[in-house]
Amino acid sequence: MEYVSGEFGQQISGPAKLVIQGVYYLVPNFSVFDLKVYAVYALPANMDSILYMILYFAIYTTILLSLAVKAISRRELI
Repeated sequence: MEYVSGEFGQQISGPAKLVIQGVYYLVPNFSVFDLKVYAVYALPANMDSILYMILYFAIYTTILLSLAVKAISRRELI
């Protein structure tokens, strides 16, 4: 998102920015699950970040499963 809001983002048109922002919010942020810094440097894991990671996983999974159930339930099974 910083890429679009920075210097390069001034060259992008308004509708393109909206599309990029929409994709940014739809695609999951997998960097939340990247805990290798804690493992490599033997840092104690921050409990707030772990809870945020679990909450992010639960909400995103719930949304995807709800959309999948809605899409499948609308199909007519023969």
